[in-house]
Amino acid sequence: MYRVSPSDGGFRALVTFKGPDFECSLGGDTCSNPREARDSAAARVLANSRSKQKSASDFDSKA
Repeated sequence: MYRVSPSDGGFRALVTFKGPDFECSLGGDTCSNPREARDSAAARVLANSRSKQKSASDFDSKA
């Protein structure tokens, strides 16, 4: 779910997503329009997801 709100003269989006055993919310940067704010938040979610996936892969390869 995306929620876009006015923030500091721009817009900021918050993305919340849920899985069977987790819930995560991440916000993006303040942007000049709602679409850019959504894109920023989505990019942060993807980067966070990739980081967690890499950490899990590194852990598995050491086991």
